[in-house]
Amino acid sequence: MKTQNSLLYSLLVFPILLWSQGPGYMGKKTVFGYGAHMNPVTFGSTADNKTLLGNAKGSSETGYIRINLTHEFFLERALSKSILMGVSLKYLRTGYDNRLTLNSNSDKPSDYYVINAYTYTAYLKTYTRKYIAPWGRYFIIGPSISVMSSKHDEYMNILQTVNNHDTLITNFGSDFESHYSADLLIGTGMSRVLFNRLVLDYGFHFQLFALISAVEPLLPFSTDAYPKQDEYINETIRSRVRAANRFNVFIKLGYLF
Repeated sequence: MKTQNSLLYSLLVFPILLWSQGPGYMGKKTVFGYGAHMNPVTFGSTADNKTLLGNAKGSSETGYIRINLTHEFFLERALSKSILMGVSLKYLRTGYDNRLTLNSNSDKPSDYYVINAYTYTAYLKTYTRKYIAPWGRYFIIGPSISVMSSKHDEYMNILQTVNNHDTLITNFGSDFESHYSADLLIGTGMSRVLFNRLVLDYGFHFQLFALISAVEPLLPFSTDAYPKQDEYINETIRSRVRAANRFNVFIKLGYLF
């Protein structure tokens, strides 16, 4: 009788142990879905040139509570009980309120311009010991590459004196040129499985180099060199996208299969 009970116990427990040690949730390992990442617009500006606090040097409309909303599509695959690999494509539309001066006279371009940014990220999620990927609390890390383009008004200008005549200078770089930046995404989150098919994922992340760039002007070796006029957009577009990616909270919904 005791032998029969032991055998019955083994038959019941063994499948549970097998499932708990293998990758995936109930045999399902892949998640495909959509996510929304949110970053508050404080001193920067949105694509319609609105901001919360603004800056005396800029032209943005202040007093507006706005967020940078980044859209994401992602694909993830559980590699083991605690490791999940993923790739994602994010899209951000924002703006840059022209504040960077080009010379010692504090001349800066008028108005603002619009930014479109696509970010490609490959990442790993490491789940804490008591959870099974893709369910539970995790740490995320991975490299990201942003491809950015601008759209500025053809009348964006600075006023300069050329040959004793006031002249509007409008050459700040081409809208047809792509700009690039790389960073390292780090964050944490919590994912829950609903109805054994839907994955609700939420948390926060930051980008390491973007975070470091926020304190760079305070460092003793930082430079105040003025950018070249035709490099103005190349420098400011990367600065603006770094600010938008510096810290984000997110919520995602995925389909588990």
